[in-house]
Amino acid sequence: MTVEASGLKSPQRVLRVGELTRYLRRMVEGDRLLQDISVMGEVGSLSHPGSGHYYFVLKENDNQLPCIMQRREALQQGQQAAALRPGVNIVAEGALTIYEPRGLYQLSVRRIRVQGAGEARQRFERLRRQLEAEGLFAEERKRPLPTHPATLALITSPNSNAYHDVLTRLRAQWPRIKVIVAGSNVQGEQAPAQIALALDIVNRMTRADEILLVRGGGSQEELDCFNDERIARAIFASRIPVITGIGHEQDYTIADYVADVRAPTPTAAAHLAVPDGIALRMTCRKLRQDLRVAIVGKVGDRRRALRTAEAALLRFSPDNRVRVRRQRLDEIWERMWRLNRADMARRRSRLDGLSRQLQLLDPLGVLARGYAVITDPDSGRVISTVGQAAPGRRLKARVRDGSFPLVVEETP
Repeated sequence: MTVEASGLKSPQRVLRVGELTRYLRRMVEGDRLLQDISVMGEVGSLSHPGSGHYYFVLKENDNQLPCIMQRREALQQGQQAAALRPGVNIVAEGALTIYEPRGLYQLSVRRIRVQGAGEARQRFERLRRQLEAEGLFAEERKRPLPTHPATLALITSPNSNAYHDVLTRLRAQWPRIKVIVAGSNVQGEQAPAQIALALDIVNRMTRADEILLVRGGGSQEELDCFNDERIARAIFASRIPVITGIGHEQDYTIADYVADVRAPTPTAAAHLAVPDGIALRMTCRKLRQDLRVAIVGKVGDRRRALRTAEAALLRFSPDNRVRVRRQRLDEIWERMWRLNRADMARRRSRLDGLSRQLQLLDPLGVLARGYAVITDPDSGRVISTVGQAAPGRRLKARVRDGSFPLVVEETP
């Protein structure tokens, strides 16, 4: 059925998306009221990139208005721009524009006036002060994380980026961990009740060693569910340590204050929840090497001590002493034997000399050369002069081989 047949009038012209967006932009920018307006609201999500621009959202209940303040206007505002924070009430003056590439209407802010904390921020501060006074944030009641957990409960939205990031980190860092996934919404009105219920179920029905409550980055409004009192009290009542990894590093929620450990991101929460397997293996390898070096060094020291003790034992051993004394005795005996032999040789040499001298002086030796000794046979005196040999006197002559008598016949 055609448009004409249905009785409906067809449009005069089919517009392209870009044409429609430009048309609306001209209409908005041509409206004098919309080009000089002041809007009051509470600052929601806020970003301040390196370009110097400020991008933020003004909100009132469920209504939101995207805003941009260019770098030039921000520099002119000075302290007012620096005071921009999520939860602050401001009055923003500027012109309403439409960003054509995305078809997004936004307020191009020229000036701002800070009014004070917004309603959401005031609620946050009231709840924070109340729970702090009750002791839910006390550091002394927070429990340390297990060193080597076997089971971990993960509370987040299934198949979200945070879910995949956490599992990827856990598999890379500690593959042996068992993960129990407790799926829950992590934004919206239903999220606080579901998260509190998930915490209760994990505590009552599992043997998890720790709980990871995580959500990826988002606007302040998207993270606001974690500022709910029900979640805070469920974390406080948990018998299992709770680690939170909500949003980015600059995002702080009530749940972060109550948690046993707060991590800046879901990936960082996974990193804190389990040991670093790679670092642990490197540590074990180094400890093993240090232990080997220590054992080798200790064995070397013991061996050197044993050799020293053995040397001392040998040095002071009775056997060794006997052996040493026997050796010294042998040396003394040998020395004495050498001395005695030398002394005997000297004495023998002297004796030989004396014997030779005696032989030279022995009268009998003279007789052997043909001489004779004349003696008085009665007195045995040697006749040494002619006067002792009177004629007719009987004498005895001794020669080499004997003696014979003789008679003196005459004297000269």
